[in-house]
Amino acid sequence: MAAVGLAALGYGSTFLAMRVALAHVGPFPLLVIRFVVAAAVLWPFARRRTSRPGVWRAAIAPGAALGAGYLMQTYGLRSVTGPVSAFLTYLLVIFVPILSAAWLRRIPSRATLAGAAVGLAGIWLLSGGVGALTSGELLTVGCALAFALNIVLVTRLRPGYDALRLATAEMVVTAAMCAGPALVYGRWSASPSALAWILFTAVVASSAGFTLQTWGQQRLSAARVSVLLMLEPFVAAVIGAAVGVRIGPEGWAGAALILTGVMLSELDLPRLMLAVRRGRQVHSR
Repeated sequence: MAAVGLAALGYGSTFLAMRVALAHVGPFPLLVIRFVVAAAVLWPFARRRTSRPGVWRAAIAPGAALGAGYLMQTYGLRSVTGPVSAFLTYLLVIFVPILSAAWLRRIPSRATLAGAAVGLAGIWLLSGGVGALTSGELLTVGCALAFALNIVLVTRLRPGYDALRLATAEMVVTAAMCAGPALVYGRWSASPSALAWILFTAVVASSAGFTLQTWGQQRLSAARVSVLLMLEPFVAAVIGAAVGVRIGPEGWAGAALILTGVMLSELDLPRLMLAVRRGRQVHSR
């Protein structure tokens, strides 16, 4: 739980870095640089780790889903605002339970489903809502489905794969997925400051974030992971407010709902209800 929460914290902290970097370099080249650097940072540590055979083969499907998600999200951002993109991306909290139930035969707990619903309502408020779906917004919904697929694919992998080696392999596959569009639609020139922000994003969000998320996914259900990741827009909102982005009362109410949803998802509702019933029985005596 703590590992996935820290990963979400890292993802949310790169909100400002991505905005600054995208002003100086094309979105697809940015993705290639980000994931190549992330793989390069992880490789010296990953190569020393032991893992069951086939880790690179195992990373192909989740890495491809991750790459497809980032490509759709980035292309969608050409016509979709950041807040709306954040809301649509986190429709993954709906897709993950559906995929888990259909594919893994795992029904999420009531606490997880309740937390997902409350958190998604919070993201809706924080983003300002969504109107009629445009092509860019439909692409972002596709991104949410791809990210959900990545979470479920990693969760269903058999135990024994080292999280660090698996995350490194995913970074390589994702970079390869982004290389084609980057060569066609690339704008590769970047200022030193933009490169510095890209390096920050690569290390904090990709290297550290995906390693922590992968490690957490090997121990938690896919649905719980998706709800914990909703901390990302909450962190991004707090950092945005700190650097001068105005967030109205509705936005802060949404941020509070996100935090409430995440905490609600971690409650052991059956045990809590049992304790309440016992308390009532004692009180009635």
